[in-house]
Amino acid sequence: MQGRLWILRISTGLLLIGLLGCGDLARSVMNFDFIQQVRITKIGDIQKQSLTTTVYLKGNVVKKVPLLNALVYQLEDASGSVWVLTQNRLIQLGDELTVKGKVHYQSIPIEGQDLGAIYIEEIERLQPPLVQP
Repeated sequence: MQGRLWILRISTGLLLIGLLGCGDLARSVMNFDFIQQVRITKIGDIQKQSLTTTVYLKGNVVKKVPLLNALVYQLEDASGSVWVLTQNRLIQLGDELTVKGKVHYQSIPIEGQDLGAIYIEEIERLQPPLVQP
């Protein structure tokens, strides 16, 4: 019985050493980084009432406008589109992105009317795999 327990301990130790020696794979398994689950919000569901809320959006880049120290791009899904402000300039038209962002509203008063718009401040760009519950 003692011999079997000793063999089990040695086998478990060797398995752990093997996993830890795999570098990125081991870190992913140990931190569960590979399981990144988020709930994607449809762009058309974002409303003015959800200001300062953090949302996850998934869509395609259809327009982009460079700014002095940033970039804005229009992200579109089947339900609508929204402008996203980012510091990351590595964006191409047609890119499919999943982003975590904060909802903001910019008021633009013109002749007594508010022609403002909702926009998203990008916090993080997520990498697959993503699960959409």
